[in-house]
Amino acid sequence: MVPSILCTLGPSSLNRKVIERLDQCGVSAFRINLSHTALGDLEPAISLIRQYTAKPICIDTEGAQVRTGPMEAGVLVRENQSLRLSAQLAIGNRQQFSLTPVEAVRALRVGDMVSVDFDSVLLRAVACREDEVEAIVVVGGRVGSNKAVTFYPHAKLPPLSRKDIAAIEVARRMGVREYALSFANSADDVRRLRDRAGAAAKIIAKIESQDGVRNLTEILEVADAILIDRGDLSREVPLENLPLLQKLIIRKANSFGIPVYVATNLLESMVTQRKPTRAEVNDIANTLLDGAAGLVLAAETAIGEHPISAAEMIVRIRDTYLQSLDGFHVDNLLKSSNTLLPRPHGSDLPAASESSEQRRAWLAKMIHHLPTLRIARAAVVEIEQLGQRVLAPLTGPMGAAEIDSVIDRGQLLSGKSWVNPVFLQATREEAQAIPIGATVCLCLRDTAEPVAALHVVEKSVVDLENLACRWFGTADDEHPGVRELIAAGEVIVAGPIEWLTTANPRRSAFLLSPAQARMIFDFKGWSKVLGVNLARAPRAGDEHTLAAALSDRGADGLLVNLVVSTTEFADDAADALVPAWQELLETRLPQSVLNVFFHRPRYCPWREEVHLALCLKNFGCTHYIAGPLSADDHSPGAVDAASAALADNVLVNSSDFGIVPVFTHGGVNSHASSPT
Repeated sequence: MVPSILCTLGPSSLNRKVIERLDQCGVSAFRINLSHTALGDLEPAISLIRQYTAKPICIDTEGAQVRTGPMEAGVLVRENQSLRLSAQLAIGNRQQFSLTPVEAVRALRVGDMVSVDFDSVLLRAVACREDEVEAIVVVGGRVGSNKAVTFYPHAKLPPLSRKDIAAIEVARRMGVREYALSFANSADDVRRLRDRAGAAAKIIAKIESQDGVRNLTEILEVADAILIDRGDLSREVPLENLPLLQKLIIRKANSFGIPVYVATNLLESMVTQRKPTRAEVNDIANTLLDGAAGLVLAAETAIGEHPISAAEMIVRIRDTYLQSLDGFHVDNLLKSSNTLLPRPHGSDLPAASESSEQRRAWLAKMIHHLPTLRIARAAVVEIEQLGQRVLAPLTGPMGAAEIDSVIDRGQLLSGKSWVNPVFLQATREEAQAIPIGATVCLCLRDTAEPVAALHVVEKSVVDLENLACRWFGTADDEHPGVRELIAAGEVIVAGPIEWLTTANPRRSAFLLSPAQARMIFDFKGWSKVLGVNLARAPRAGDEHTLAAALSDRGADGLLVNLVVSTTEFADDAADALVPAWQELLETRLPQSVLNVFFHRPRYCPWREEVHLALCLKNFGCTHYIAGPLSADDHSPGAVDAASAALADNVLVNSSDFGIVPVFTHGGVNSHASSPT
């Protein structure tokens, strides 16, 4: 079973962008904590959440919990001073403050100890009246509004507060069916909530007191699930005992077949930091390995500075845990992998073997002793892209059957979508010197510099005019794609390659590999990345269009793929375009990464639109911007054709530009389509 993830919504996350992103990354349900939500805000909050997600909403009750009332800012109480605890709600100060619910103050007795905000302040009751208690400060500190309070010995309070009862009526009227009962101390407490919420309600009993632990068996018999709230439980249980107690509770719940969730301090550091601590990651992984059915984020998503990153980190840990169920693979564990970015195209196919450092060193020495095939710069670019996995899942130039499948069906022989063939041509004379089964050195035609080793598995003579008609719709050599095809030779040489190094003399400092791009996205904490292919200098309006795309889609960042044609090597196209785009991105679009992408043009616009989009997927983009913004020769008709080839439900406005959400990370509960 896939562990559930519940996210608490609050000031940091009760908005469209965060709710949609949490929904898309695989959150199972959204939690509203009544301890921090005013009764009048409950109905608007439920309505807002339902505008942007169909995931369940869970109402978390206040329960039998004591809290401070509203306080002045910065109240500091000192040891041995006297103060009053009141049942009358009023703004608190150094001399007095209120406690809720009303029954709490009346439950105190002379000599009882009162802990405020997880032992920040400790008081002792010295005189008790009906609605007021005089106390002495034993341990001084700061007292804030709505902070948790614990009595020693523990007070017996009703399982539902007056606010809980009113809130349940609102939630039930709005169709909410999931409720978490705070401080579930007995089976009877659970039954009382079910009486209010209805027989069909799902009740999660929160175990956060000694009574809840002692009565765990009877609670498991009546609850639909339990939740270990480690925060409040740690006020009644020594911290050093909590890890073992958590394991015992999980084991007991599993024996009953009852789901058990774990909450509090899962990613506490991410309330302010973008990355969690190693201890937090280890804690979460071990909690899942112990058998927890779900995890709950509280402050991390409710008030934290990085609610999306926190939820996505939980999803990544959860996904890694699920992958580990098939066994631990050292090679996979050593690799950096943002599981929320789309997996490379065709990642479900057998992986291409990667040469070891020893193999590459040996090959570099032997390459000069192999038969050679000299290839043009345009072909060199494709060989480099094959080697760097830009063209995944391809492992080498295509054979004749693969080319036919791509041209006629828009698919590789494996069934994966692919529309633009990638192959290597030779003349009959060149091909005669290359026996099938041989390893051939591919080298740059101009300099004879080795680029890769090709293990030849196929040589095929093809009808180039027939291929041109099927590919371009014409065999007229006035078409530049036809002209290049006919001139390159009628023999197709195919097989896997072992890439050695780049032989691109115009290599730009801004040219990234997919591995480098994904590393940058991971370092930045991006998991929703728009990609756009551009083949020109910036224009007026580009800044607004790209910024609007980032905002409208709630994306983390943008990959600007500056497409430079291989026909433009001599024109210094990259050197001319990069400074202009770099200045725009630096000053106006800081949420952007620039990548120079050398592309072999084939002059078939709709196929190239799809081809470049698939490359963006391999770089780690989750969405791509399609349309006239991308390149001058991409007409609206080409965009529509590309969209049809990629998905049936893409969002494209071909009169302007479209954002096409076709790439997903393949995780659980993702709403984006992934046809490619």
